[in-house]
Amino acid sequence: MAEEHRAAFDELTTRVFRGESGMLEFKVFGLKGGQRWLKTHAAPLHDESGRVTALLSITRDITDSRRAEAELQHSQEQLAGLIHTVDGIFWEADAQTFQFTFVSAQAERMLDIRAARWLDEPTFWKDHIHPEDREDRR
Repeated sequence: MAEEHRAAFDELTTRVFRGESGMLEFKVFGLKGGQRWLKTHAAPLHDESGRVTALLSITRDITDSRRAEAELQHSQEQLAGLIHTVDGIFWEADAQTFQFTFVSAQAERMLDIRAARWLDEPTFWKDHIHPEDREDRR
């Protein structure tokens, strides 16, 4: 187990033997030097009198999901950098309601409309479409 996670692992074990359940994500090292991330859920086991006599732990390997989360975070940071440097408006809207869920800061600068209005006003999109183009053509 990685040194930086040992204290948290010991604390989880102590809490479980006090009767609490808990969860911990921690890093371990394999015999060949590889590292993996594990997630454990631990719960106390009680005897007939209610005394904690053991703990039950279910642990699973979350290395792939940790890696995917890191890659997603990196992609999101790259996209955010692109969105904030391109001289154009980026937006996202719910496909069913047409309500905006994201609008780039450039919208406010280029159109002189507060970005919060795009997000807060449910009919903002439809209110700004030319009347001849408002008919739902689905």
